[in-house]
Amino acid sequence: MRLLISLVILISTAYCADFTTYIGGANQNPYVTVAVAALATDSARNTYVTGNSAFVTKLDPTGNIVFTASISPSGSYGNAIAVDPAGNVWLGGQTVATNFPLVNALQSSSVYSGTGFLVKMAPDGTVLYSSY
Repeated sequence: MRLLISLVILISTAYCADFTTYIGGANQNPYVTVAVAALATDSARNTYVTGNSAFVTKLDPTGNIVFTASISPSGSYGNAIAVDPAGNVWLGGQTVATNFPLVNALQSSSVYSGTGFLVKMAPDGTVLYSSY
């Protein structure tokens, strides 16, 4: 039984976060809350977070911010995030913003209010692709 408990502790510490942190900052508007909707990790143990205003924050394995990018103005929400084997970040969400930034878009006009979007970012946070 002790061996089983030790094994569970060993495995759980290998797959748990090594840090805790806050998302947001003192310079943000105090009336706007930062809502986190999804997170992902890559093979290098970096963590990626998304939420309202379709922001993406990349944190290194010790919790230091590598980059933060706000993809869209108010009215956009990042609902899903993933990292592919090449380190590209994929963000999916929904927007009601009429000025959502499109890059190499397959569809250049919103079909209706609350349209879904897909964004592909390079490992350094550069937007490679965004479309409705």
